[in-house]
Amino acid sequence: MGIMGHWISPEFEKREELLEFTDICGPHSGENLAEIVMRMLEELDVAPKLLTITGDNAANNGTLCDSLHAELLKKYDDKNDQFRIRPLMRFRGRQSFIPCLAHVINIICRDVLASLRAGSAREAKTILDEMATQSSPTFTSAHSTKGAIMKIRLLIQWIARRPQRRQSWKEVSPGKQVGYDVDTRWNSTYIMIADALRLQKELGQFVRMHPEVHAIQLTDNECSCPMIIESLPIYWGLDDLLDDVQKAEGDFEDVDTEIRDAVERGIQKMNKFARKMDTNLLYYVASVLDSRIKSSLIGSQMSAQDAGLIISQVREFLKEYLYEPSMSCVVDRPPGMSETMWRTLRKVQPSQRTLLSDIDRYLDAPPVSWSHHMIDDADEEWVLKWWKANVFSFPLMAKAARDYLPIPSAEVGIEREFSNAEMYWGSGNTV
Repeated sequence: MGIMGHWISPEFEKREELLEFTDICGPHSGENLAEIVMRMLEELDVAPKLLTITGDNAANNGTLCDSLHAELLKKYDDKNDQFRIRPLMRFRGRQSFIPCLAHVINIICRDVLASLRAGSAREAKTILDEMATQSSPTFTSAHSTKGAIMKIRLLIQWIARRPQRRQSWKEVSPGKQVGYDVDTRWNSTYIMIADALRLQKELGQFVRMHPEVHAIQLTDNECSCPMIIESLPIYWGLDDLLDDVQKAEGDFEDVDTEIRDAVERGIQKMNKFARKMDTNLLYYVASVLDSRIKSSLIGSQMSAQDAGLIISQVREFLKEYLYEPSMSCVVDRPPGMSETMWRTLRKVQPSQRTLLSDIDRYLDAPPVSWSHHMIDDADEEWVLKWWKANVFSFPLMAKAARDYLPIPSAEVGIEREFSNAEMYWGSGNTV
Protein backbone atom coordinates (compact mmCIF):
# COMPACT_ATOMS: atom_id res chain seq x y z
CA MET A 1 0.00 0.00 0.00
CA GLY A 2 1.34 3.41 -0.92
CA ILE A 3 0.31 6.81 0.47
CA MET A 4 1.31 10.17 -1.02
CA GLY A 5 0.87 13.39 0.95
CA HIS A 6 0.03 16.67 -0.83
CA TRP A 7 0.04 20.16 0.68
CA ILE A 8 0.88 23.80 -0.03
CA SER A 9 3.54 25.61 1.97
CA PRO A 10 3.02 29.04 3.61
CA GLU A 11 4.88 30.42 0.58
CA PHE A 12 2.23 28.85 -1.68
CA GLU A 13 4.53 26.23 -3.12
CA LYS A 14 3.22 22.75 -3.90
CA ARG A 15 4.69 19.88 -1.89
CA GLU A 16 4.24 16.14 -2.14
CA GLU A 17 6.00 13.30 -0.37
CA LEU A 18 5.73 9.53 -0.20
CA LEU A 19 4.47 9.00 3.35
CA GLU A 20 3.97 5.23 3.39
CA PHE A 21 4.87 2.24 1.24
CA THR A 22 4.24 -1.10 2.87
CA ASP A 23 2.89 -4.62 2.44
CA ILE A 24 -0.68 -5.30 3.54
CA CYS A 25 -0.88 -8.18 5.98
CA GLY A 26 -4.11 -10.14 5.72
CA PRO A 27 -7.10 -9.30 3.54
CA HIS A 28 -7.19 -6.01 1.64
CA SER A 29 -10.29 -4.93 3.55
CA GLY A 30 -11.17 -1.32 4.23
CA GLU A 31 -10.64 -1.92 7.94
CA ASN A 32 -7.08 -3.16 7.38
CA LEU A 33 -6.31 -0.26 5.06
CA ALA A 34 -7.69 2.20 7.62
CA GLU A 35 -5.42 0.72 10.28
CA ILE A 36 -2.37 1.36 8.10
CA VAL A 37 -3.44 4.93 7.35
CA MET A 38 -4.19 5.65 11.02
CA ARG A 39 -0.83 4.32 12.12
CA MET A 40 0.94 6.50 9.56
CA LEU A 41 -1.04 9.60 10.60
CA GLU A 42 -0.13 9.08 14.25
CA GLU A 43 3.54 8.42 13.54
CA LEU A 44 3.79 11.67 11.59
CA ASP A 45 1.51 13.56 14.02
CA VAL A 46 -0.72 14.82 11.19
CA ALA A 47 -4.03 13.08 11.97
CA PRO A 48 -6.11 16.27 12.47
CA LYS A 49 -4.64 17.74 9.28
CA LEU A 50 -5.99 15.00 7.01
CA LEU A 51 -8.55 16.63 4.72
CA THR A 52 -9.34 14.21 1.88
CA ILE A 53 -8.32 10.87 0.40
CA THR A 54 -8.04 10.33 -3.36
CA GLY A 55 -8.32 6.73 -4.51
CA ASP A 56 -9.72 4.43 -7.16
CA ASN A 57 -13.29 3.16 -7.24
CA ALA A 58 -12.64 -0.06 -5.33
CA ALA A 59 -15.37 -0.87 -2.81
CA ASN A 60 -12.89 -1.18 0.05
CA ASN A 61 -12.03 2.52 -0.20
CA GLY A 62 -15.50 3.45 1.06
CA THR A 63 -15.05 1.14 4.03
CA LEU A 64 -11.58 2.60 4.58
CA CYS A 65 -13.08 6.08 4.91
CA ASP A 66 -15.80 4.87 7.29
CA SER A 67 -13.36 2.99 9.52
CA LEU A 68 -10.77 5.77 9.54
CA HIS A 69 -13.39 8.39 10.40
CA ALA A 70 -14.68 6.26 13.29
CA GLU A 71 -11.15 5.78 14.61
CA LEU A 72 -10.34 9.50 14.38
CA LEU A 73 -13.54 10.38 16.26
CA LYS A 74 -12.11 8.62 19.31
CA LYS A 75 -9.53 11.40 19.66
CA TYR A 76 -10.87 14.37 17.71
CA ASP A 77 -14.08 16.34 17.18
CA ASP A 78 -15.46 16.91 13.69
CA LYS A 79 -17.81 19.74 14.69
CA ASN A 80 -16.38 23.24 14.97
CA ASP A 81 -18.20 25.16 17.71
CA GLN A 82 -17.47 27.01 20.93
CA PHE A 83 -18.24 23.95 23.05
CA ARG A 84 -15.57 21.82 21.42
CA ILE A 85 -13.00 20.54 23.94
CA ARG A 86 -10.96 18.17 21.78
CA PRO A 87 -8.79 19.05 18.77
CA LEU A 88 -10.71 19.56 15.54
CA MET A 89 -10.21 17.14 12.67
CA ARG A 90 -11.06 17.89 9.06
CA PHE A 91 -11.68 14.41 7.62
CA ARG A 92 -15.39 13.62 7.13
CA GLY A 93 -15.34 9.99 6.02
CA ARG A 94 -16.91 9.26 2.65
CA GLN A 95 -17.71 12.94 2.21
CA SER A 96 -13.95 13.50 2.05
CA PHE A 97 -13.26 10.83 -0.58
CA ILE A 98 -12.23 11.95 -4.09
CA PRO A 99 -12.60 9.27 -6.81
CA CYS A 100 -9.47 9.16 -8.97
CA LEU A 101 -10.26 10.99 -12.21
CA ALA A 102 -7.68 8.96 -14.13
CA HIS A 103 -9.48 5.77 -13.10
CA VAL A 104 -12.80 7.24 -14.19
CA ILE A 105 -11.42 8.22 -17.61
CA ASN A 106 -9.82 4.80 -17.92
CA ILE A 107 -13.16 3.10 -17.21
CA ILE A 108 -14.92 5.31 -19.78
CA CYS A 109 -12.28 4.48 -22.40
CA ARG A 110 -12.56 0.77 -21.62
CA ASP A 111 -16.32 0.92 -22.19
CA VAL A 112 -15.74 2.62 -25.55
CA LEU A 113 -13.13 0.01 -26.50
CA ALA A 114 -15.34 -2.85 -25.36
CA SER A 115 -18.04 -1.67 -27.78
CA LEU A 116 -15.43 -1.70 -30.55
CA ARG A 117 -14.60 -5.35 -29.78
CA ALA A 118 -11.09 -4.26 -28.78
CA GLY A 119 -10.58 -7.18 -26.41
CA SER A 120 -7.69 -7.11 -23.96
CA ALA A 121 -4.00 -7.95 -23.75
CA ARG A 122 -4.86 -10.96 -21.61
CA GLU A 123 -7.30 -12.24 -24.24
CA ALA A 124 -4.66 -11.83 -26.96
CA LYS A 125 -2.13 -13.77 -24.88
CA THR A 126 -4.64 -16.62 -24.42
CA ILE A 127 -5.25 -16.82 -28.19
CA LEU A 128 -1.52 -16.91 -28.94
CA ASP A 129 -0.89 -19.51 -26.22
CA GLU A 130 -3.53 -21.78 -27.75
CA MET A 131 -2.07 -21.29 -31.23
CA ALA A 132 1.40 -22.21 -29.95
CA THR A 133 0.15 -25.71 -29.08
CA GLN A 134 -0.95 -26.38 -32.66
CA SER A 135 1.24 -28.10 -35.22
CA SER A 136 0.63 -25.30 -37.72
CA PRO A 137 0.04 -22.07 -35.78
CA THR A 138 -1.81 -19.81 -38.19
CA PHE A 139 -4.51 -17.21 -37.69
CA THR A 140 -7.85 -18.36 -39.08
CA SER A 141 -11.07 -16.84 -40.36
CA ALA A 142 -12.35 -16.84 -36.77
CA HIS A 143 -9.65 -14.32 -35.88
CA SER A 144 -10.53 -12.14 -38.88
CA THR A 145 -13.81 -11.21 -37.16
CA LYS A 146 -11.98 -9.55 -34.27
CA GLY A 147 -12.08 -5.78 -33.93
CA ALA A 148 -9.38 -3.60 -35.49
CA ILE A 149 -7.62 -2.90 -32.19
CA MET A 150 -7.57 -6.59 -31.29
CA LYS A 151 -6.04 -7.43 -34.68
CA ILE A 152 -3.28 -4.88 -34.10
CA ARG A 153 -2.64 -6.29 -30.63
CA LEU A 154 -2.48 -9.89 -31.89
CA LEU A 155 -0.05 -8.96 -34.64
CA ILE A 156 2.27 -7.01 -32.32
CA GLN A 157 2.31 -9.76 -29.70
CA TRP A 158 2.84 -12.39 -32.40
CA ILE A 159 5.92 -10.52 -33.64
CA ALA A 160 7.30 -10.10 -30.12
CA ARG A 161 7.12 -13.83 -29.29
CA ARG A 162 9.92 -15.08 -31.55
CA PRO A 163 13.39 -13.63 -32.23
CA GLN A 164 13.08 -14.62 -35.91
CA ARG A 165 9.90 -12.56 -36.23
CA ARG A 166 11.47 -9.60 -34.47
CA GLN A 167 14.40 -9.79 -36.87
CA SER A 168 12.02 -9.91 -39.82
CA TRP A 169 10.28 -6.81 -38.48
CA LYS A 170 13.61 -4.98 -38.16
CA GLU A 171 14.24 -5.64 -41.83
CA VAL A 172 10.94 -3.98 -42.68
CA SER A 173 11.16 -1.17 -40.13
CA PRO A 174 14.73 -0.57 -38.86
CA GLY A 175 14.73 1.26 -35.54
CA LYS A 176 10.95 1.69 -35.34
CA GLN A 177 8.85 -0.50 -33.05
CA VAL A 178 5.19 -0.86 -32.16
CA GLY A 179 4.82 -1.40 -28.43
CA TYR A 180 2.05 -3.76 -27.36
CA ASP A 181 -0.31 -2.69 -24.63
CA VAL A 182 -0.63 -4.01 -21.08
CA ASP A 183 -3.99 -4.14 -19.29
CA THR A 184 -2.59 -2.54 -16.12
CA ARG A 185 -0.86 0.33 -17.96
CA TRP A 186 -3.14 3.26 -18.68
CA ASN A 187 -2.65 4.85 -22.11
CA SER A 188 -0.69 1.83 -23.36
CA THR A 189 -3.54 0.96 -25.76
CA TYR A 190 -3.53 4.56 -27.00
CA ILE A 191 0.24 4.39 -27.56
CA MET A 192 -0.05 1.03 -29.35
CA ILE A 193 -2.70 2.41 -31.73
CA ALA A 194 -0.66 5.57 -32.35
CA ASP A 195 2.44 3.49 -33.16
CA ALA A 196 0.44 1.21 -35.47
CA LEU A 197 -0.99 4.17 -37.37
CA ARG A 198 2.43 5.75 -37.71
CA LEU A 199 3.84 2.47 -39.08
CA GLN A 200 0.73 1.37 -40.98
CA LYS A 201 2.63 0.92 -44.27
CA GLU A 202 5.36 -1.18 -42.62
CA LEU A 203 2.81 -3.37 -40.83
CA GLY A 204 0.99 -4.02 -44.10
CA GLN A 205 4.26 -5.01 -45.76
CA PHE A 206 5.11 -7.35 -42.88
CA VAL A 207 1.71 -9.06 -43.05
CA ARG A 208 2.12 -9.69 -46.77
CA MET A 209 5.49 -11.34 -46.06
CA HIS A 210 3.99 -13.75 -43.50
CA PRO A 211 1.01 -15.87 -44.63
CA GLU A 212 0.39 -16.97 -41.03
CA VAL A 213 -1.03 -13.54 -40.18
CA HIS A 214 -2.99 -12.75 -43.35
CA ALA A 215 -6.28 -13.34 -41.52
CA ILE A 216 -5.71 -10.41 -39.14
CA GLN A 217 -4.80 -7.83 -41.77
CA LEU A 218 -6.90 -4.68 -41.38
CA THR A 219 -9.66 -4.22 -43.94
CA ASP A 220 -10.35 -0.92 -45.69
CA ASN A 221 -13.29 -0.24 -43.37
CA GLU A 222 -11.07 -0.81 -40.34
CA CYS A 223 -8.83 2.02 -41.48
CA SER A 224 -11.25 4.22 -39.53
CA CYS A 225 -8.85 3.49 -36.68
CA PRO A 226 -7.54 7.11 -36.82
CA MET A 227 -10.94 8.19 -35.57
CA ILE A 228 -10.52 5.89 -32.58
CA ILE A 229 -7.27 7.50 -31.59
CA GLU A 230 -8.90 10.92 -31.85
CA SER A 231 -11.70 9.74 -29.59
CA LEU A 232 -9.52 8.43 -26.78
CA PRO A 233 -7.53 11.45 -25.51
CA ILE A 234 -10.49 12.83 -23.59
CA TYR A 235 -8.59 14.46 -20.78
CA TRP A 236 -9.82 18.00 -21.47
CA GLY A 237 -13.35 19.04 -22.27
CA LEU A 238 -14.49 15.46 -21.77
CA ASP A 239 -18.20 16.15 -22.04
CA ASP A 240 -17.98 18.39 -25.13
CA LEU A 241 -15.51 16.09 -26.87
CA LEU A 242 -17.58 12.94 -26.40
CA ASP A 243 -20.69 14.82 -27.47
CA ASP A 244 -18.97 15.95 -30.69
CA VAL A 245 -17.91 12.39 -31.48
CA GLN A 246 -21.34 10.95 -30.75
CA LYS A 247 -23.06 13.60 -32.94
CA ALA A 248 -20.32 13.52 -35.64
CA GLU A 249 -19.70 17.26 -35.33
CA GLY A 250 -16.59 19.42 -35.49
CA ASP A 251 -13.39 17.45 -36.04
CA PHE A 252 -15.41 14.23 -35.94
CA GLU A 253 -17.78 14.99 -38.82
CA ASP A 254 -16.72 11.87 -40.76
CA VAL A 255 -16.47 9.54 -37.79
CA ASP A 256 -17.65 5.97 -38.33
CA THR A 257 -21.11 4.98 -37.04
CA GLU A 258 -19.64 2.10 -35.05
CA ILE A 259 -17.38 4.49 -33.17
CA ARG A 260 -20.26 6.88 -32.52
CA ASP A 261 -22.24 4.03 -30.99
CA ALA A 262 -19.23 3.05 -28.87
CA VAL A 263 -18.78 6.61 -27.64
CA GLU A 264 -22.46 6.69 -26.68
CA ARG A 265 -21.70 3.88 -24.26
CA GLY A 266 -18.80 5.91 -22.88
CA ILE A 267 -21.12 8.89 -22.37
CA GLN A 268 -23.47 6.73 -20.33
CA LYS A 269 -20.59 5.68 -18.10
CA MET A 270 -19.38 9.28 -17.78
CA ASN A 271 -22.86 10.45 -16.74
CA LYS A 272 -22.89 7.80 -14.02
CA PHE A 273 -19.71 9.23 -12.47
CA ALA A 274 -20.84 12.82 -13.06
CA ARG A 275 -23.89 12.19 -10.89
CA LYS A 276 -21.59 11.00 -8.11
CA MET A 277 -19.47 14.14 -8.45
CA ASP A 278 -22.56 16.31 -8.09
CA THR A 279 -23.03 15.03 -4.54
CA ASN A 280 -19.54 16.17 -3.47
CA LEU A 281 -19.28 19.92 -2.87
CA LEU A 282 -15.47 19.82 -2.73
CA TYR A 283 -15.19 19.90 -6.53
CA TYR A 284 -17.11 23.18 -6.64
CA VAL A 285 -15.16 24.62 -3.70
CA ALA A 286 -11.89 23.94 -5.50
CA SER A 287 -13.15 25.43 -8.77
CA VAL A 288 -13.98 28.83 -7.25
CA LEU A 289 -10.43 29.10 -5.87
CA ASP A 290 -9.10 29.86 -9.35
CA SER A 291 -9.49 33.64 -9.34
CA ARG A 292 -9.68 33.68 -13.16
CA ILE A 293 -12.82 31.53 -12.98
CA LYS A 294 -14.44 31.81 -9.54
CA SER A 295 -18.11 30.81 -9.91
CA SER A 296 -18.35 31.56 -13.64
CA LEU A 297 -17.63 27.95 -14.64
CA ILE A 298 -20.47 26.70 -12.44
CA GLY A 299 -22.76 29.31 -13.95
CA SER A 300 -21.87 28.39 -17.53
CA GLN A 301 -22.39 24.65 -17.06
CA MET A 302 -25.70 24.66 -15.17
CA SER A 303 -29.08 26.28 -15.14
CA ALA A 304 -29.36 29.58 -13.30
CA GLN A 305 -31.33 27.91 -10.51
CA ASP A 306 -28.86 25.04 -10.00
CA ALA A 307 -25.85 27.33 -10.27
CA GLY A 308 -27.30 29.73 -7.72
CA LEU A 309 -27.97 26.90 -5.29
CA ILE A 310 -24.46 25.44 -5.61
CA ILE A 311 -22.73 28.81 -5.31
CA SER A 312 -24.79 29.52 -2.19
CA GLN A 313 -23.78 26.15 -0.75
CA VAL A 314 -20.11 26.84 -1.52
CA ARG A 315 -20.35 30.24 0.19
CA GLU A 316 -21.91 28.77 3.33
CA PHE A 317 -19.48 25.87 3.34
CA LEU A 318 -16.48 28.21 3.26
CA LYS A 319 -17.88 30.39 6.03
CA GLU A 320 -18.51 27.39 8.23
CA TYR A 321 -15.17 25.77 7.38
CA LEU A 322 -13.17 28.95 8.01
CA TYR A 323 -15.09 29.97 11.12
CA GLU A 324 -13.05 30.04 14.31
CA PRO A 325 -15.01 30.17 17.58
CA SER A 326 -12.25 32.29 19.09
CA MET A 327 -13.10 35.10 16.67
CA SER A 328 -16.32 35.78 18.56
CA CYS A 329 -14.84 35.43 22.04
CA VAL A 330 -13.38 38.14 24.26
CA VAL A 331 -9.61 37.70 24.33
CA ASP A 332 -7.67 38.58 27.47
CA ARG A 333 -4.98 41.24 27.36
CA PRO A 334 -1.61 39.57 26.68
CA PRO A 335 0.84 39.70 29.61
CA GLY A 336 3.13 42.73 29.44
CA MET A 337 0.93 44.76 27.07
CA SER A 338 -0.22 48.13 28.38
CA GLU A 339 -3.92 48.78 28.85
CA THR A 340 -3.76 51.73 26.45
CA MET A 341 -2.18 49.67 23.68
CA TRP A 342 -4.63 46.82 24.27
CA ARG A 343 -7.66 49.11 23.97
CA THR A 344 -6.24 50.70 20.80
CA LEU A 345 -5.62 47.34 19.16
CA ARG A 346 -9.09 46.07 20.02
CA LYS A 347 -10.61 49.09 18.30
CA VAL A 348 -8.69 48.66 15.05
CA GLN A 349 -8.66 44.85 14.84
CA PRO A 350 -11.16 43.48 12.31
CA SER A 351 -14.30 41.97 13.78
CA GLN A 352 -15.62 38.52 12.95
CA ARG A 353 -18.04 40.17 10.49
CA THR A 354 -15.14 41.89 8.71
CA LEU A 355 -13.07 38.72 8.56
CA LEU A 356 -15.89 36.66 7.14
CA SER A 357 -16.67 39.34 4.59
CA ASP A 358 -13.48 38.58 2.67
CA ILE A 359 -15.22 35.38 1.52
CA ASP A 360 -18.12 37.43 0.16
CA ARG A 361 -15.81 40.08 -1.30
CA TYR A 362 -13.88 37.43 -3.20
CA LEU A 363 -16.91 35.52 -4.50
CA ASP A 364 -18.93 38.62 -5.39
CA ALA A 365 -16.12 40.30 -7.33
CA PRO A 366 -15.78 39.39 -11.03
CA PRO A 367 -13.00 37.00 -12.11
CA VAL A 368 -9.62 38.70 -12.41
CA SER A 369 -8.10 39.48 -15.78
CA TRP A 370 -5.84 36.80 -17.19
CA SER A 371 -3.36 39.37 -18.41
CA HIS A 372 -2.45 41.77 -15.64
CA HIS A 373 1.31 41.60 -16.35
CA MET A 374 2.15 40.38 -12.84
CA ILE A 375 2.25 36.67 -13.66
CA ASP A 376 2.97 34.99 -16.98
CA ASP A 377 -0.38 33.83 -18.38
CA ALA A 378 1.12 30.43 -19.29
CA ASP A 379 2.68 29.91 -15.86
CA GLU A 380 1.52 26.55 -14.46
CA GLU A 381 1.70 28.05 -10.97
CA TRP A 382 -0.44 31.06 -11.88
CA VAL A 383 -3.15 30.34 -9.31
CA LEU A 384 -0.75 29.76 -6.43
CA LYS A 385 1.27 32.89 -7.26
CA TRP A 386 -1.92 34.94 -7.36
CA TRP A 387 -2.90 33.73 -3.90
CA LYS A 388 0.58 34.46 -2.57
CA ALA A 389 0.28 38.03 -3.86
CA ASN A 390 -3.24 38.48 -2.43
CA VAL A 391 -2.98 36.64 0.88
CA PHE A 392 -3.42 39.86 2.89
CA SER A 393 -6.43 40.99 0.85
CA PHE A 394 -8.27 37.69 1.30
CA PRO A 395 -6.74 35.99 4.36
CA LEU A 396 -9.55 33.49 4.91
CA MET A 397 -9.90 32.57 1.26
CA ALA A 398 -6.12 32.21 1.04
CA LYS A 399 -6.32 29.69 3.87
CA ALA A 400 -8.96 27.76 1.93
CA ALA A 401 -6.71 27.89 -1.13
CA ARG A 402 -3.84 26.32 0.81
CA ASP A 403 -6.15 23.59 2.06
CA TYR A 404 -8.12 22.69 -1.06
CA LEU A 405 -5.88 23.44 -4.05
CA PRO A 406 -3.37 20.65 -3.28
CA ILE A 407 -6.09 17.96 -3.29
CA PRO A 408 -5.16 15.63 -6.17
CA SER A 409 -7.91 14.65 -8.58
CA ALA A 410 -5.99 11.52 -9.56
CA GLU A 411 -3.64 9.10 -7.84
CA VAL A 412 -1.10 8.88 -10.68
CA GLY A 413 1.69 9.87 -8.28
CA ILE A 414 1.38 6.70 -6.23
CA GLU A 415 0.90 4.61 -9.39
CA ARG A 416 4.28 5.94 -10.50
CA GLU A 417 5.82 4.81 -7.22
CA PHE A 418 4.43 1.31 -7.74
CA SER A 419 5.88 1.27 -11.25
CA ASN A 420 9.29 2.29 -9.91
CA ALA A 421 9.11 -0.39 -7.24
CA GLU A 422 8.35 -2.98 -9.91
CA MET A 423 11.77 -2.46 -11.42
CA TYR A 424 13.35 -3.52 -8.14
CA TRP A 425 10.91 -6.17 -6.97
CA GLY A 426 9.93 -7.66 -10.32
CA SER A 427 6.42 -8.23 -9.03
CA GLY A 428 4.80 -8.10 -12.46
CA ASN A 429 1.68 -6.25 -11.31
CA THR A 430 0.80 -3.03 -9.56
CA VAL A 431 -1.92 -2.62 -7.01
